Amino acid sequence: MVSDTAGLKIEYAAEIQVDVDRPIQFVVDIGASGEMKMIHPKHFFIINGNAGVSFVGAQQILNGGTAHARYRPLHSKRIHPEIFAQGQWDAARGMLSRGLAGANCRFSILQKSNVSLVGATGFFYEHERWNTANLEMENAVDKTHTNSLIKWNTYFRFVYRKSDSFMFKSTLFVQARPDALIRYPRLALLLGTTVNISDKFLLNIGWQLQYDFAPVIPIPNLYLQGSNGIGYAGESVIN
Repeated sequence: MVSDTAGLKIEYAAEIQVDVDRPIQFVVDIGASGEMKMIHPKHFFIINGNAGVSFVGAQQILNGGTAHARYRPLHSKRIHPEIFAQGQWDAARGMLSRGLAGANCRFSILQKSNVSLVGATGFFYEHERWNTANLEMENAVDKTHTNSLIKWNTYFRFVYRKSDSFMFKSTLFVQARPDALIRYPRLALLLGTTVNISDKFLLNIGWQLQYDFAPVIPIPNLYLQGSNGIGYAGESVIN
């Protein structure tokens, strides 16, 4: 009799980032993130999250974070479904909260030993709350603006592994309303490089670029964020 967990691999990683900037004032940015993957021949489940806060002296000025979960049944097939959910807050852009859940059809475009390219498309339900304090906006209640929408979602993910100690990955997200406003999407480009500096420890350098053609509140269309940190990674295998 073969256990349902036979062939299950669990991968986990944690990272901490501390950036200190003092062009004019002493600014400290502190961030932490974690990720766990459960990989089975028929199932793939990933959960990850991150949070960060910035200080000027003893004063907290910004904070944000994300929690994300994704499940892919039959992930070894070239075309397979995926189900996902996410929670987010981002004070830098005025986002008080964002929750979404949806499903995609995911497909493999290119799969080689050191290069992979996958894509996915589908729909999700999104609920957002934005801070409108000090902003003159219609339909704002209690200094907040709320959106509840169905959105079309597409992404492409490229991964290049030069060796066991170096990996580059890039993901492009396109999200838009599936109606006349589809011409005003929200774009996000994630770039990341991972360098293994030992068997367990790694160096991560990443950039996140977002461009919203029609922001919910009057904020800049373009938002750019960089991060770098030291991480720890490991795995366990259940045969």
